[in-house]
Amino acid sequence: MDINAACSGFVYSLVAGSGFLKTGCDRVLVIGSETLSRFTDWEDRSTAILFGDGAGAVVLESSKTGGDLLGWNLSSSGELRDILHCEIGGKIKMAGSEVFRKAVVAMTKSGKAAMDEAGVNPEEIALVVPHQANIRIIETAMKKLDIPLEKSIWVGDRTANTSSASIPIALSEALNNNRVKKNDLILLVL
Repeated sequence: MDINAACSGFVYSLVAGSGFLKTGCDRVLVIGSETLSRFTDWEDRSTAILFGDGAGAVVLESSKTGGDLLGWNLSSSGELRDILHCEIGGKIKMAGSEVFRKAVVAMTKSGKAAMDEAGVNPEEIALVVPHQANIRIIETAMKKLDIPLEKSIWVGDRTANTSSASIPIALSEALNNNRVKKNDLILLVL
């Protein structure tokens, strides 16, 4: 199944995959992949330097010994389509400062809602894996979430914003660098 939801595509797919496990599937492969270079206007320096191509995946497995999505917050707002969009056959257009403001609000609101649903507080979060859009967005949102920046992972300086691939790529980096331990609470936010 293809869930085409841009930056939030991986997280939407993760929630859907978790639902498949609860209905009896043993394993679910969740992939986030993007080829944003196809839509990049290389003459527009305000966007060309920000977006990249990438892919990342996770395998979800049914388990009786733990490991579950404790809470999530999925939302979208079509009213914001004019601040970041790409027409069919066109190039990415973005109102950078407005995207920054809206992204910080959305990331903070969604992160808090997911923690509330899970019944956990910021101190219990071991790692935050944010969408890798912009380090300033992540820094500001982490402050508003009351979670130290050191508990987040940033790979965007090497990968750029890979949209739906950014969270699985960052999660892979965290796993490869032993930043995730058994029973850690991890917050994925976008």
